[in-house]
Amino acid sequence: MSRNTYFSDDELSGFISRQLVTTRQSTLEVKKLFEFIFQNTDVVCSKANLVSDFREKYGIIKVRDLNDAHHAQDAYLNIVVGNVFDTKFTKNYWKFIEDRRKVDNTRETYNFKKIFDYDVSRGENVAWLKDYSINTISEMINKKTANITQMITEGKGQLFDLTILKKSKIDKKLTVIPNTPKILKSSLKDSCKIAEKYGYFSTLMPAYFVVFKYIDKNKEVFGFDRIFIFDREKINSNEDIEKYLEDKGYNSPKFIRKVNLKQKILLNGYPYRIVGFTDNKLEIKNSKQFYSDGEHLKYIKHLSAFYNNNNNVKNGEYRINFLKKTSENDRNETTDEAKERLNIEFIKLYEYFCERLNSKIYANYYNSKKYDELIEVFDCFKNLNLLDKAKLLLEFLKIFKKDTYGNFKLLEKPELDKNGKQKLDKNGNLSFEGLSMAFGKLHGKKFKQLVEKDIQFVDESVTGLFEKKEGLEKWQDGEQ
Repeated sequence: MSRNTYFSDDELSGFISRQLVTTRQSTLEVKKLFEFIFQNTDVVCSKANLVSDFREKYGIIKVRDLNDAHHAQDAYLNIVVGNVFDTKFTKNYWKFIEDRRKVDNTRETYNFKKIFDYDVSRGENVAWLKDYSINTISEMINKKTANITQMITEGKGQLFDLTILKKSKIDKKLTVIPNTPKILKSSLKDSCKIAEKYGYFSTLMPAYFVVFKYIDKNKEVFGFDRIFIFDREKINSNEDIEKYLEDKGYNSPKFIRKVNLKQKILLNGYPYRIVGFTDNKLEIKNSKQFYSDGEHLKYIKHLSAFYNNNNNVKNGEYRINFLKKTSENDRNETTDEAKERLNIEFIKLYEYFCERLNSKIYANYYNSKKYDELIEVFDCFKNLNLLDKAKLLLEFLKIFKKDTYGNFKLLEKPELDKNGKQKLDKNGNLSFEGLSMAFGKLHGKKFKQLVEKDIQFVDESVTGLFEKKEGLEKWQDGEQ
């Protein structure tokens, strides 16, 4: 659409207003809440598209698949961009138009994308210096100090897995919920007998965990166990916890501390979170954020975009995001050139991930032991097609994130016999076996193993600004 008349002041003011004023009801309600809590404070809303334009203008890459720090980066950039626009236009868009008319009597529309091409200030408030501010912002964006926390709570809600398991002989050490018919509730008291006859529910959900000491073979040792949601209402004190543990078969238990779901712990200084406890073994997950910059950050961005465009492609006809030309004289990238570029980038990423896993920063990470296996199957990775390479790299990336493990079944390594020699298949060819579908999963860790790893429990504030670490040293020799 086009027109041959100038924009009126009403139209231009309305256009600016629509770019800056949010209309989402949820945002408006949060704004009201902030204004109520922080009296005499201006709350400025910044639209996401303005930040997106700012990222594109200055080449600030955002990769959601990399870590959780992009939320902190977005928050920071919203402050920067919101402050610039608020300083430039204030709340009175009419006044901005009026002042602008006085300067150059212009009747052209305003180009928002050029706002950062000039210094922006109002009185003594300097919001943007075109030659300096971007350097400060780039430095802040590249910092690796964002506090990433998780909400730790007691388990609530569903008491157990709702699948009724078939009647069978029940180990009395197991905690099960019998599928008791109403008519029998007053006549049978032994839950194991009811379960054996009518079936039962298993996999009781934990409310929280407890650390304690107890006597085992005339020796005092550390223990770790669950308090089920099903039993939580019975427990109101440390003495109740000790009685609960005693009923579960522990000899002379002494309560040490409570541990919530997703509690952060340090093992030899490396951070994990406790996510489960089954068969007297813990499952833990990585809690360190993975950071990258420079060329590798671009490669990860390209990787993520390629996979999202092609994850359902089966015939090899890939959808490619071509590189943007840096000047008008540059030649457009062909499809074959783009595929070759992506192939090189993916191979470099595999090498880069292996280097990072074997680096000093991950030296105490359980999965750093997987380095040798991943190097061993590097040639296998190179032979994968482009889409399988992308799938595998995103699974590899999970090892560095809170997922902690990925599906590496696409990669094969030589299958060895008991003597360490490579096996032959039924046709007499060298035999290979795929890596695990849960490669890197950290489950089956006995608490005794974690105590030997110099375990520390970390209690964090919501913001992560304050934390308290508690080890088990004072309990080692029976102290309290």
